[in-house]
Amino acid sequence: MQNDYAAEGTDTADSAHTLLWADDTRHSLLLITTNLPGSLGAEDLAEEVRERKPDFPVVFIDDAETSPQLPGAPVLRKNFTLGQLLNAVETALR
Repeated sequence: MQNDYAAEGTDTADSAHTLLWADDTRHSLLLITTNLPGSLGAEDLAEEVRERKPDFPVVFIDDAETSPQLPGAPVLRKNFTLGQLLNAVETALR
């Protein structure tokens, strides 16, 4: 089976800019690393986005021993494959 995927993304500088993005976005997914600059950690930031937009799909990229916990948000461990990324995105969008 062949699947075609296309994606367009926006890179934000820190958690404050990510919240501005979330308020005005037409994107369908938040792909977020756990090593974020700014006042909010990745888990807190994802929860804040979900408070503004309930059920907004989130995928974490993590390289730490402890993983973020957010219902319905897959966690990818660095160094993941393209297949693992696509699977996590598909899972989050369900």
